[in-house]
Parts: sequence; C-alpha cells; structure tokens
Amino acid sequence: GQQPHYIDVINPMHFLALTTLISQLLAASFAFLPFAKTPHRLAPKTSNFALVDRVVAPKSDNSNAKILSISDMDTFEEAVGKSQSNRLVVIKAFVPWCRACKAFDQKFRKLGLDLESQGAPVTFYEVDVFAVKDVKNLLDIKLAPSIVMYINGNQIDNFSCGPKKFDQVVEKISGKLSELSGAEGAFKMPQVKPEKVVENNPPDL
Repeated sequence: GQQPHYIDVINPMHFLALTTLISQLLAASFAFLPFAKTPHRLAPKTSNFALVDRVVAPKSDNSNAKILSISDMDTFEEAVGKSQSNRLVVIKAFVPWCRACKAFDQKFRKLGLDLESQGAPVTFYEVDVFAVKDVKNLLDIKLAPSIVMYINGNQIDNFSCGPKKFDQVVEKISGKLSELSGAEGAFKMPQVKPEKVVENNPPDL
C-alpha cells in the first residue's frame, strides 16, 4: 500500500526567518495601498468654516467689505473720531437674533464694498446693541436695525430702517457724500428699488 507521509519537524530558526520574511513582504505591500500614504483620509474631516467666516467671508453675500466692529465705548469714540476731516461714518445698530438685521446686513456690506472700491470718503461700522448697551443708550436705539451717521464728530442722522426700505439708506448716504464732495452724484450708488413692506415689526430694544 501507500507509504505514510512523514511531516518533518520545522527548525525553529527556519520558522522565525520565514515569519520575518512574510511580515516584511506584507509591510512592503501595505505601503503601496492608496490609503497607506494618506492616512488622514481615513480620519473624520474637520471643518474650517468658522475660521474662514472670521477671516475671509464668502463672496456670495459680499461680506468682505471693511465693516468695522464697535465693541465698547472706546471703539465707538474711535469711530466718531474717523468722521473728522469731512468723512462720513455710518453705523449700523443690530441685535444677533433679528432676522431683518441679517437681511439688512447683506445689502449694507454690498453698499460698503461698492463705495470703498470708488474711494468714497465713508467708513462703515456695526455695533451689537444687545452686547454694547452703553452705546445703545447713548444713541437711544429703540429698534433694530438702525442707522446712525456722523460727519466731523456730529451726529447728523439716526433712524430705524429694515431691508425693505434700504433704498432710503442709499438715498441718505448718497446725499451726504454729494455734500462732502461738492458734486451731485460724485459716487455711483447701487440701484435699489423700493420694495413693498410686508416685513414684521423690528424688535423693540
């Protein structure tokens, strides 16, 4: 009959060498896999949106205009000081939860960007009057959003105005810039058509 097969006992040194070789071959093969060179792809992606929003705002809402922030009475006084030497300072008063303020903000920044690109003598500011109550009380802000204007350190206008009435803001700023430059229509203003007012009442402050 058939002769029985005998299994040779493997030399332990040979076995160790064989397993080491197999490990090296597997490691070499693993290095060529696509994800091995970029292990970060396997990790959860982290969002940089918060950083981007603070540093470079998206172009779609034109929020990269230089709208300076008033955070306390010192920065408010600095803003008013900017109005010296025949410069118009426009301050937007808002509160964070106001939906009308958010819609207004997009148009406000677009206007600031347009005038900034033309070198107009105007600086745009914004102040959260919920957070900076000293400025709110000083300016007597009752509704949000509101606009306050200064020229040569003097307050020349203070009125509440929602996004549906933004044409009034454009008209007032255009008139003040014409007075400063001594020429009617010295700066090109965006065409804003009056809209039918259907918005809710602005929040009382």
